[in-house]
Amino acid sequence: MTEINEWEFTADVASQINEILQQRPDLPFSQAQCEQRGKGSTKRRDLTIYNRANKIVLTGEVKLPDKRDGRSPLNEAVVVDAHNKANSIGVEYFFTWNVNNCVLWKTFEQGKPITDRSIEFFDALPAPVSKSDELTQPRVKDQIKKFLVQLLERSAAIFSGEKPLEKLPLDTKFIKVWELALLPPRRRKENAKVSFGNRSQRQVDGAEHRRRNLDRT
Repeated sequence: MTEINEWEFTADVASQINEILQQRPDLPFSQAQCEQRGKGSTKRRDLTIYNRANKIVLTGEVKLPDKRDGRSPLNEAVVVDAHNKANSIGVEYFFTWNVNNCVLWKTFEQGKPITDRSIEFFDALPAPVSKSDELTQPRVKDQIKKFLVQLLERSAAIFSGEKPLEKLPLDTKFIKVWELALLPPRRRKENAKVSFGNRSQRQVDGAEHRRRNLDRT
């Protein structure tokens, strides 16, 4: 089987989302684009989703499960990077997705560190994959498309206020984090726990401080 890289997979996902949106005019989104860069930034967002007014409403980072940074959607560096990209353009929600599992995050909540904010977990694939070359299999592609429909429908319900993002009890959140940490032995070296160090949390806090200053101008 042919191995697919992260850029190819993300581009294919954006294409699938656009196909879904053409078939589902009831969804409040117009398009998805990959590798978009924020104004004045050198960093690119993996996925960017626009509403019908062509305003960015959701961004996300996509990683492959057999890569070091894709072993969990709770990878600290990935979450901080995804948060900072969403925060820099004032987007209220973002997601981190390692193909098998996805986490939807609230970008900003007054007085709460990123680890305490509202989040929602998705088991994206009923039958998880472990290698990138599996992503080209028809069975897997079908599962991914079903998940993308689920993500779009759930996001639409959140944005409309019909069903806000869940506020999980601390014990439930803890259990979900540890479920994602239960990886095969060969992949256990990198803990899936989000335990932001001082340096990473300062990065998040600094980005939010800059955002609040922009809001006041």
